[in-house]
Amino acid sequence: MVASSGNVVTPWHRSPLGYGVAAVLAAILVAIDQPWQGYWSRGLLRDIAVVATYAGLLLGVLLACLSRNRWVRWTACLILSATLIWHVGYYRVTHERFSFNGAMLVLNNIETASQATATYWLVFLPLLVIVPAVFGAFELVARRLIAFRARWSLLVVPMVACMGFIMWHTAGRIEAFPTPFRVPGLLIYCMTVGSHGPPDAPYIPATGRPMVSHIVLVIDESVKATHLSVNGYERPTTPFLVTRMDRLCTLGIASAAGNSSYTSQAVLFNGGTLANLVDGTVVLFRKPSIAAYAVSAKFRFGFFDGQSYQRLIASARHALPVEDFLYVSAGKEAMQPREMWDAWLADRIAGWVADNECTVTYVAKQGAHFPYEMTYPQDRKPFAPTVNGYAWSDDEAANRNSYDNAVTWACDGFLGALLPALERLGTDVVVVYTSDHGQALPGTVPGSRQTHCNPSLPPDSAEVPLLLWGSGRGQDVVRRIQANTSLVDNASHFEIFPTLLTLMGYDKDEVLRLYGPGLFDQLPAGRKRFYLGGVVEVRLRSKQVEFNPRQLRDRSLCGR
Repeated sequence: MVASSGNVVTPWHRSPLGYGVAAVLAAILVAIDQPWQGYWSRGLLRDIAVVATYAGLLLGVLLACLSRNRWVRWTACLILSATLIWHVGYYRVTHERFSFNGAMLVLNNIETASQATATYWLVFLPLLVIVPAVFGAFELVARRLIAFRARWSLLVVPMVACMGFIMWHTAGRIEAFPTPFRVPGLLIYCMTVGSHGPPDAPYIPATGRPMVSHIVLVIDESVKATHLSVNGYERPTTPFLVTRMDRLCTLGIASAAGNSSYTSQAVLFNGGTLANLVDGTVVLFRKPSIAAYAVSAKFRFGFFDGQSYQRLIASARHALPVEDFLYVSAGKEAMQPREMWDAWLADRIAGWVADNECTVTYVAKQGAHFPYEMTYPQDRKPFAPTVNGYAWSDDEAANRNSYDNAVTWACDGFLGALLPALERLGTDVVVVYTSDHGQALPGTVPGSRQTHCNPSLPPDSAEVPLLLWGSGRGQDVVRRIQANTSLVDNASHFEIFPTLLTLMGYDKDEVLRLYGPGLFDQLPAGRKRFYLGGVVEVRLRSKQVEFNPRQLRDRSLCGR
């Protein structure tokens, strides 16, 4: 068999050895990709779809790099080489696999490309050996052992379409694709859903006197207001907090900005309104952050990360002085089991407050995210029997026991360590505690195993606690908010950002005009509250949903 390649007639053939060598090359690419690092299981059918898409894309790479047509072969090898250099170089610089977070960081800091090139070119220089290695390997195999018709490489077209559907349908959190497709795919995805470039400067000048010296905003993960005994839950999930009721203000059942983590975190960090979520993400992510307002008011800002929110803070972090912005990552620094990350953060937060005169602290906790058995020490099980291992269970009681154990550890255990440590400092502190979203517990919604991130779930997925605690002058602040009875079972995430600005000393009237009411304002009784169901990055799958407390499945468990 012969095939024309340019002006040269070259013999082509396929040998059994060729198939074996092609399989080895595929295995090398899989080892470099590590697709298991970028995939979160979503159920059997979705797992099959993602694995099939990965396999199809990988086969498409091999067919193109081993094409009989040299232009197809060389183009494919060039793309493979370039993306491998980027993938490996990024890992050598950051010690992380290139992911959605990485793509957002790159795009949000594109103006520093020249400085980054000057700093890291020596890291990438040795990787240029990848180019001749890739070209040489595939040329040798294609000319000596095995080659395929050029049209077979068109397999990548429907496979890329499948990859695009999966990425856009799942908010970009699935990154389990071959490097030649993942790197450009994530960058294109981020350019279509994110906001890039520097955020706006604070809209309000800092002219007032701060109400307290230290402000701590704690955003837990997946904690329901109706599962806290300080809110009347029948189980003792918050034994420590119950002993502090004289200093603790609980506003009952609050509503989250959304029923996904990133939606609520973006609103709390950037001061978003519901209109921002409905109109699109560009406005939301361009707004000045709580960090920018803190630094403008002469506070130092600390972001204590129990998950991985680098993409949330990328623009704000880059735009602020290094000495005024502290970033602490439990995942990178704690060197402890995951269930201990929050406790480690509590100790770091107390030290940070003690070492600085004025601080605003933002805490994104590891919390009680499903699977619940992974979020608390296994020797801390006040409620049993629990789910066996980390899998889903059809036993609703076991799911509830596991969840309540997770909530007890995430909420009461964390605050039981943090609040006494702050109190011992003898300074003015206000702590605001909430959660990013609630939970539709496994087994409570027929036909669904999702706990959040779905607009069709009941409002349990958006119910959150809202607690306040203070020391020093902070006690007066908490008492003032506690006296505002219009807030009980009536507040939301949207009141938190303007409250923090008021605490920093910003003009209350201007804050109200730009960001709406805060916790110092009277809220209409029985007002309608709304949240974004779905994920903020995927507007086609998101919608505004009314938060109706009467529809909460656990409403009867509260003593109200």
